[in-house]
Amino acid sequence: MRAMAGIFGGFILAFLSSQVASLIFRINPATILFLLIWAVGFAIAFKAKSSAKAWRWLLLLSALFAFLLPIAVNSIPRLDPFASSQSGPAEALGYGIGSTLGQGFTRIFGTVCGVVTGVILLGVGLAVGRKKTSEEKETDEAEVVLD
Repeated sequence: MRAMAGIFGGFILAFLSSQVASLIFRINPATILFLLIWAVGFAIAFKAKSSAKAWRWLLLLSALFAFLLPIAVNSIPRLDPFASSQSGPAEALGYGIGSTLGQGFTRIFGTVCGVVTGVILLGVGLAVGRKKTSEEKETDEAEVVLD
């Protein structure tokens, strides 16, 4: 089961971290970084005491990178909307309006995706692999007896 955590959880971690790194550091393509971080995900999974702990670590690290995604998206340099080589003022205005709207929608979409993904991964990561309290253990034991 830790191998599955390493494969899938490492993939999620590698995908998010390579996206953040490629946006911030302008690495194109980030394939080598992706494979290195996937290997780190495997190492985290196999060093964990249980598969639940492996999933917890991988999901919490993925949530960290998901929350860094809006910062990375907003670090993309802005294009000068009116620095085009178009022939007339109408073309320059159209280019300026289009690039401004496109950049705005890209930033908003990246921010929303990063925050929503981060909240989901953080919630699941905090719920998985934690130690049970004595009340939860008693409840689980009572359910086993009833079955």
